[in-house]
Amino acid sequence: MEQRIKQLIEQHFGAEAWEIRPLGGGFYGRAFLVRQDKPPFVLVVKLYLFPGLARKEALQVRTLSRHCPVKMPEIYFDEETQDGMLEAIGMEYFDGVNAGNADLTSVNTKQLGDEMTDVLIALHDTGHSAGFGALDAAQFVSDWRELYRPLAQKTLKK
Repeated sequence: MEQRIKQLIEQHFGAEAWEIRPLGGGFYGRAFLVRQDKPPFVLVVKLYLFPGLARKEALQVRTLSRHCPVKMPEIYFDEETQDGMLEAIGMEYFDGVNAGNADLTSVNTKQLGDEMTDVLIALHDTGHSAGFGALDAAQFVSDWRELYRPLAQKTLKK
């Protein structure tokens, strides 16, 4: 994975990655903090273990960033699988804490809840002029029930 990250940094920034530190990961992939000697000096590189996920997440983040009242990370690059190499996204690094590990005892939870609700309302208020479907769909439908009925029937059948 480290070699893939070094290759991506050279390819996209003409720079050398002098620090590559694991941030975490799961079933779908791994995230790394990368420091390099050219702007952006610090970024996150996510490597995906399955094809199609990098491009999908890049599209999701770019779309969310246009509609979300909370700043989303800029996507610097996304790479599909090439010659068996792992797909990747290079994205803006936000300094902060992992909310999943944060101690929330000193946080104003009402204010945090209100802000989270505002974000969810803004995202759910977003529509697509072509109708309903996946972000990268070739065709859309005009009624959301037409989109979800086959999915619900498949789930019920299981």
